[in-house]
Amino acid sequence: MLQVLKILIFVILLSGRSTLQQSSTQCGVKKPVRNYMIFGGSDTKPGDWPWHTALFCKKGQSMTYCCGGTLISPQFVLTAAHCIINPATGYEFLPELIAVRLGIYDLNDLSTQQKCDILRIYTPGEFTSQGTKNDIAILELKKLAQLNNYVQPACLGIYSSLTGHYGTVVGWGMTKGYKLSSKLKSARMPVVKPSTCISSNRDAFGQNLDETMLCAGYTNGTSVCNGDSGGGLFFQIGSAWYLGGIVSFAPKSDDGMNRCRADSYAAFTSVVAYLTWILEKTKLTLTSPQPTQSPSTVTNFSGDCGPGCRDFNCHIDKRCASNVVHRTAVHYAHRDCRKYYTCKERTNIICELDCPAGLHFNRNRQVCDWPWSAGCDSS
Repeated sequence: MLQVLKILIFVILLSGRSTLQQSSTQCGVKKPVRNYMIFGGSDTKPGDWPWHTALFCKKGQSMTYCCGGTLISPQFVLTAAHCIINPATGYEFLPELIAVRLGIYDLNDLSTQQKCDILRIYTPGEFTSQGTKNDIAILELKKLAQLNNYVQPACLGIYSSLTGHYGTVVGWGMTKGYKLSSKLKSARMPVVKPSTCISSNRDAFGQNLDETMLCAGYTNGTSVCNGDSGGGLFFQIGSAWYLGGIVSFAPKSDDGMNRCRADSYAAFTSVVAYLTWILEKTKLTLTSPQPTQSPSTVTNFSGDCGPGCRDFNCHIDKRCASNVVHRTAVHYAHRDCRKYYTCKERTNIICELDCPAGLHFNRNRQVCDWPWSAGCDSS
């Protein structure tokens, strides 16, 4: 019996077919919206992850949240293949028993949603409900998604190795206390070597991890969990976000409750391993600009650190030593006293805080304040 847990609540999926080009609209770019398991994750905001979708499946007389997914064009969603398997029968759900909801941030607030029915579902021929191989599915929507601030497609086409790079996974899965999160969470995590993953738990990963999968996460309590299945692991390259992996499985907890272990790595289906198949089934063409640089690694991380640090630009700074564990160190960034660097605990990453025009950063109160209160020269 597999000692792994497919990260789902009830499992579903959607699929499709199209001749649209992914380049017909800009992919992987968030639209400005004013207004995180995922264990150890951070809160997001509406519009932070406009390509993340919610899959709902028929349970009794109602439609219930099952899995996550990623919009890759106005007509197609990628998810995990095990999400479209009915756990009661072991067979694939009929398309009419699944629906995709786009543009959702809070599962209890559907004011920004677009509900899309499924026309077709595609899975690799070798996928079986009893295994973990080929855990990917394409959902073709009956109608095209209407792109707006809350609904945008993610990019495809990362060809370089992702090992050693950091991605961000998002979802409504269980958080601390093993309860589903109604609001979308995100967590930034590194992709590790397969050998690292296998050595951490041979029973879970030894027979289930191959070249078509990625292993990512930490062993410190930040991981994916039940309900995160099918969601994406995203990598920022330049100003765009690319889908690199799909949440597949994680080791089971030892309490017999059929839920995730928060102190374990997780396995993701590698999107690039199935890119040819995806393009064949969807008829999409990658004529949008392809990445000319690699995603960030722990040693060269720079740029926007994502929704978890939305108002900051992160950089590496040697002044932030590893001993900044018990308190936060603040440094001047420039001669302009409105800007400070804050060392994050346990890292040497610092964030630059820019206050709105006319305001200055008050180091003592850790807030944006009037110049005379912040003790700064208004010039």
